[in-house]
Amino acid sequence: DDAMKSRVDSFDGDMAALWDILETARNPAGLLSVKIKEMKDGTFIGQPKVDKDVKDMQRMYRLDDQATRKLAEALQNRPNTRKEDVEQLHRHLETSNKPSARVMMMLGKLRSGESLGEPDRRVAPGSYLDRMEQEKDREKERRLDRAAESRRPGGRDHDRGGRGRSRSRERRRSR
Repeated sequence: DDAMKSRVDSFDGDMAALWDILETARNPAGLLSVKIKEMKDGTFIGQPKVDKDVKDMQRMYRLDDQATRKLAEALQNRPNTRKEDVEQLHRHLETSNKPSARVMMMLGKLRSGESLGEPDRRVAPGSYLDRMEQEKDREKERRLDRAAESRRPGGRDHDRGGRGRSRSRERRRSR
């Protein structure tokens, strides 16, 4: 209680972090005493700040909250290689159809300071690159449909009885 009273500015983030940590602990009481000692020593990191890069990744790859939070924490501890890590993460996640699971698997390497390595270049169905490719194909199909429709007799203006302009426009001109 005393440790949390001294951390008023980060109280909510600290509580959320403690809840996540203690939820999966084998011995929650023991781990809580370790975390309280870290708070008193000033080494406890509560809820990490999710910066713009991580938020962009969360939105682009549809990462869940837990993966986003843990990724932000891991990147926060690697300020020297952060830019390279973010680039490598993008390359890994854009081909993955389960990006949150991929992030969780890469956390060990990020925490130990290892390089993430090159990703598998095969694009998985449902991955970010696959969705972008499908969107491009749909847009191309829409453009082709519009072009074909405008070349047909009557074209896009067929529903207006062959007139090229709307009636209101023609009325204004005839007045």
